[in-house]
Parts: sequence; structure tokens; C-alpha cells
Amino acid sequence: SSLALRIGEVLREHDIVRHADRVVLCVSGGVDSVALLHLMVELRQEWALDLHILHFNHGKRAESREEEAFVKDLGAKLGVEVHVRRPTKAFDTSGFQAKARAWRRDEAEKLLDAVAGQVILQGHHADDQTETVLMKMMRGCHVSNIAGMSHRAGNYGRPLLDVSKDELRRYLTSRALEWREDASNADVAFLRNRVRAELVPVLR
Repeated sequence: SSLALRIGEVLREHDIVRHADRVVLCVSGGVDSVALLHLMVELRQEWALDLHILHFNHGKRAESREEEAFVKDLGAKLGVEVHVRRPTKAFDTSGFQAKARAWRRDEAEKLLDAVAGQVILQGHHADDQTETVLMKMMRGCHVSNIAGMSHRAGNYGRPLLDVSKDELRRYLTSRALEWREDASNADVAFLRNRVRAELVPVLR
């Protein structure tokens, strides 16, 4: 696809992935990570990539079990090994997001080591980038610290940063490919969701 060709150029330009790399893909089942997975599968043969899916099941929502089953089924259909990680204990309600994020990072790094991989890819896209910059401004970050996410930082790569969520959705729907909607993304108790729902539409 034309989008896969674009992503291939991004991978080269930002040195995110190299030929014959072993790649861990963080796949929640949502539109962005599912699009990333399908795009990397499109590039797999040309780049001689060994792909691995990492799925986190926090068990916090009613949909968690179905999302895990969806990702496992997707991996089986695409011929990509799926690794599921579940927390061994519940995180405290206070600071849940930060603790869960730290746990996910730790588990991703462990899997990267276990499969002797080169990079962990995440599905952050252009809309996420806009939200990140706005949140930093709202928190009063100095202008020198307002930069958004990088295409490559340490073991992490984000090849979709120049692609909008709408474009990812169109890519999937044009191919009749399914994804799952995370109901918690509509919960305005979280700052990022408030920025997405209330501030970004005004700026557009």
C-alpha cells in the first residue's frame, strides 16, 4: 500500500528499523496499533523482519478478555507470535496510569531481551503528538521542553507520528480490517482524553 511505502521511508529516515531486525510490536487491539501491525506485516518480507506482538491485559475492563482473544486471533492469522502480559498484582488506584505505564515499559524491555530484539514499536500517531505538546503546555513546561515524541528514542520506535488517526482508520476500513475501540478513551477523568475531546476540536 502507499501508506506502507511511506512508513518504510520513515523507518529508513529515522533509523527506526533495519533489515532483518527482530521487532516487538505493542498491540492493544485499537485502531493505531492494529494499523501499525498490518503495515509492518506488509513490509515484513521486503525487510526480512521477525515480528513479535506484545499485548498487555490489565484485566481492568469488561472488554479486556475479548481484546486479548482478538489480538491472539489476529497474530495467528498473520503468522506473528503473540506474547500476552498480565500484572501479577493490582496497581494502586492512586497514580494507576503512571504505575501501569512503568510496568508496561519494564515488560516490553524484558521481552525485547528475551527474543534478542532490536526495537519496540508503538502506534503513537500525529493526533497523539498534538495532544502531548498541548498537555506539556498546560502543565507549564518551559518552551525548551515542549518538543513532542521522537520517532526513535532508546529502544522505542514510533513510525506513525506523521500519520493522523483518521488516515489509519481509512487504511483499515479500505481493507475491511477490524480493530477494537477502547471505551476508556472516552473517559474525561483522564487529562489526555479531556484534551482530545474538548481542546483539540476547538484548535482545529
